[in-house]
Amino acid sequence: MLDEEHAVPDVGDHIAFLADARLRWRLGRPGDLALRHPEANDANPVIDLKRRIEAGEIGDIVVIEADFGLTVLDEDGRHRRPDLAGGALLDLGIYPIAFARYFAGDPVEVRALGKLAPSGVDATLGGVVSFESGAFGVFYTTLDATTTLGATIIGTDGQITVDPPFWFPSSYTIRVNGQQPENVVIPNQGLAHEAAHAMERIRGGFLESDVIPLDVTISTMEILDEIRKQVGVVYPGE
Repeated sequence: MLDEEHAVPDVGDHIAFLADARLRWRLGRPGDLALRHPEANDANPVIDLKRRIEAGEIGDIVVIEADFGLTVLDEDGRHRRPDLAGGALLDLGIYPIAFARYFAGDPVEVRALGKLAPSGVDATLGGVVSFESGAFGVFYTTLDATTTLGATIIGTDGQITVDPPFWFPSSYTIRVNGQQPENVVIPNQGLAHEAAHAMERIRGGFLESDVIPLDVTISTMEILDEIRKQVGVVYPGE
């Protein structure tokens, strides 16, 4: 079993990894290999949110806000070491970006600003992603402080507040304009939904998730590459 939680350094490495995995599968030599994409939203309880949004309960999405920051100050730990592809973005920042992508669709452009740690990795950064749907995703991530870990989806007819941690929430509140707020409690088993979804797809003979396909993962990696370029994060060997 291979659990890919930390995003690989760049999209080229990611594509090579996925190509190797697909080849192993087609040759009938999976080597007990399973793929879990770094976006933690596949088969997540937030799928219920997407159904409600697609049903038009809060109208068209205008802005999605999400943050993921943890206090990680050890300069010798992997999070702050460039030789281990450290930085807030690849380990934490991918979550709010993938969250917005899941609801808003295909990305168009990203603009980001960041502050680098003495080692050269990104310690704090934030930005905005624009989507073909017309929505914007606003995100920030940091290794210097613990943030709210929550998310808000704002639509033309209402908004949804996702309680922390937004990547596997236990509850959310939907506020439709002119109506009383509705609080929804979600059965939470941590990230067990990911394992269940992976086993379902593997047993069905599939090579990828039908919730977040490989192409979506690759395009998300391209966003991360562009963000690193804008804030000036370069890893050894690049």
